[in-house]
Amino acid sequence: MVHILRFKLSDNIVELINEFAIKNKSLERKEYKKEWNKWMELNERIVNEEIERMNKLGYNECVKDKMFKSGRYYFRKKDTGMPANVKPYEAEGVARAAEANAQKKRLYIKLSNTILNSMDSHIKKYEEYTPANGHKHYCLNHIDLLNKEKKECGMENIDEFLEKIKKTYKNRYFIINQKQSIQKQSIQKQSIQKVSKV
Repeated sequence: MVHILRFKLSDNIVELINEFAIKNKSLERKEYKKEWNKWMELNERIVNEEIERMNKLGYNECVKDKMFKSGRYYFRKKDTGMPANVKPYEAEGVARAAEANAQKKRLYIKLSNTILNSMDSHIKKYEEYTPANGHKHYCLNHIDLLNKEKKECGMENIDEFLEKIKKTYKNRYFIINQKQSIQKQSIQKQSIQKVSKV
């Protein structure tokens, strides 16, 4: 005989508990308990069948308590607006996937080549700056260009626009420095190889 480590309620009872929990999710604990007791009386036959099923499987705890806790502390908080054919324990994964898709579909706003090129030349000209200091210096010295870019890209929120500029500048800073670092290493290797040949 297979030893069961995690006892699950049947799909029928889970569906009923889920409906009850969502319907009564805004109630305080005492009111919820009162409604729960009424629900238990109305569904006595189904509840007793579930208790019998769980006991046959070897569940030694209080099945009614398991049902109450599932409804009160799990399903009540898992109202996802999923269709009725999606089981409650599947709904969590479906909701997470939908949320992830919503985050992925965020509108990407591309900056113009003019501003990207000006960032690149600034970064190359002021190599000694840190990314943060370089960004500040760039913004202070390119106010007109930034204002023009904000109008052209259509971003109305100034904070979002400034954050976009900051991220873009820092990304380009690291890309340029990485390329320069690779070039320097390549030149050093070539120098060492020339010296070793002599």
